[in-house]
Amino acid sequence: MEKTQVDNRQKLGTETAMGHALKKTDRIYIPPRDKSQVAVARPAEGEYKAQLEKAFCAAFQRYEKALEELAKV
Repeated sequence: MEKTQVDNRQKLGTETAMGHALKKTDRIYIPPRDKSQVAVARPAEGEYKAQLEKAFCAAFQRYEKALEELAKV
């Protein structure tokens, strides 16, 4: 293969490693946070086990598709 073809493939990001399990993702834009807003502590509700279950449910709802994709790997 010519040197220019190799350079072009590396620039485009098409050079991949064998056995790479994760999918390539597009770059996302993460805006800078508003430093004028300060998080404050708030009381936790209920017992620890209930908090864990609630956190798991919230995370699973938010990332269900991602977790299913990772389970296939």
